[in-house]
Amino acid sequence: MSLLFHFFSLTSVIFKTDFNHFHFFKTIIILIKKYNIMGTTIQLKSNTLGNSVKSQSVNVNWYDKIISKLDFSYFGLISMTILVGSIIGGIAASSILSNDAPIWQLCLCAAVSMANNTAGIAQAPTRWVANLFAVSTIVNVLLILINLI
Repeated sequence: MSLLFHFFSLTSVIFKTDFNHFHFFKTIIILIKKYNIMGTTIQLKSNTLGNSVKSQSVNVNWYDKIISKLDFSYFGLISMTILVGSIIGGIAASSILSNDAPIWQLCLCAAVSMANNTAGIAQAPTRWVANLFAVSTIVNVLLILINLI
């Protein structure tokens, strides 16, 4: 979480804008983690030696549930992340080039889009594919919005 907050703090310095509303989102995420909102507890029972039964509590959060659901359709996930990530990356690159933006924006756009495609083509674990797709989408949408303004 602190990485995301530092990213928006850095962009606020670079673009001389105020990103105070991200402090609100940081506070919400801290409260969700503190009070375990959106978390469920599953009771696992294992029969070890005949009649003795042990009870173990495992906390499963919403993100782990999504990843476990995406494991079922792994190859569909790969094809969709490559397709959608490439389309959004292409739109971001064309908006960067059409506005004569600094070259670092184009490099950032290409790097996150290629990382997304590389994870899919290399058949990385589901968590990597989903995380890189989310990062790629967020960065490219931010670059599109920056170049629209």
